[in-house]
Amino acid sequence: MIHLFRLIDKLVGSVLCVLLMFFRLPRKQSVPTKILVIKLWAVGESILTLPLIAELKKHYPNSSISVLCRNRNKAVYEGKVDSVILFEAPEILRLLSRYNAFDLIIDCEPYLNVSALLGWWLGNKTIGFAHGIRSMLYTSKVRYDDQQHVVQTYADMLSPLGIMFKPSKLEPVAYNKIDEERAEEILKKAGLRKTGIIVGMCQSVAESGKWRKWPAEQYSALADRIIEKFNAKIVLIGGKDTIQNNADIMNACEHKKSVINLGGKTSLKELFALTKHFNLFISNDTGPMHIAAAQGVPTIGLFGPNTPVRFAPFGKGNIALYKKTCCSPCINVHKGSFPECFNAEKGLCMKQITVQQVYAAIKNLPEFSASRFTQGKFKMVRS
Repeated sequence: MIHLFRLIDKLVGSVLCVLLMFFRLPRKQSVPTKILVIKLWAVGESILTLPLIAELKKHYPNSSISVLCRNRNKAVYEGKVDSVILFEAPEILRLLSRYNAFDLIIDCEPYLNVSALLGWWLGNKTIGFAHGIRSMLYTSKVRYDDQQHVVQTYADMLSPLGIMFKPSKLEPVAYNKIDEERAEEILKKAGLRKTGIIVGMCQSVAESGKWRKWPAEQYSALADRIIEKFNAKIVLIGGKDTIQNNADIMNACEHKKSVINLGGKTSLKELFALTKHFNLFISNDTGPMHIAAAQGVPTIGLFGPNTPVRFAPFGKGNIALYKKTCCSPCINVHKGSFPECFNAEKGLCMKQITVQQVYAAIKNLPEFSASRFTQGKFKMVRS
């Protein structure tokens, strides 16, 4: 389905962008009171837009800020903006009836044509990235700098408004009391104590780029070493599609009684709350990695097809391990490029990260000691 959507967006969307560029009506200049941020895809990247939104709130405290998103990433924005508007089949006709309803639109999609078309229709002034045919529909364009972190690239989108800032951390994702109570109930049923050591792990990845996975057997071996050294509990998280995969990782562990499979057992909001209880999070380059970083959990991200220059877990105390090969990085989100791994040994770049290297990153972190870890005082700084 995702591949079909991208194909339609590329073929039909490109034609519409070219046609509509000749029909841009004069736009009024005013201080924006109704602002719309567009982010239709990816939980992780949605989290990386939150510093931009926080800065907008600071500069336009009397403005209403909305986000146009999908069901799959709406939880990121709930509680962070004034309203969440869904780009889903039942809502599309209602959405299209809101011609020129917003004073300012910031299109955070790096390559989709449909988002530029929506911005053209819904907004008075639109800001988007300067590459691609779609850029012809924007009133202001910002270069996508692929040599810096995406958090900063999103922050740069405010430069046409005269707003220049450099984020130093992510904004925490929001959840409510019910989500927190549910997370605590899950921990209790799993036999996890608040005073114990909990290390979260995520081996799953989004459907675009499944070769971003660090091998399951590597996760099992790493889990055993962490359990032996720190008497920790390992929590494997993910959606319903990870239940069996997590079970395979757990069953391959020598200390499987200290490994808990929570795949498919939490909503996204409950995962936000659950993650706050982790002392450390280890993950492939995927959404939960950014969730952990946003929640202030020391995070280690494992990279190969994508580059940590753009997508490392953001913030002080987080680490990215990256094994560059001749063909990496092969994923270029801003170009809509998610090629199949052509290497004979699929995911070779990820397989080159060893268990010892990840374990060493944990063990050698400044201010890390078994006693501090046991007391729940666990601080990591970038090496």
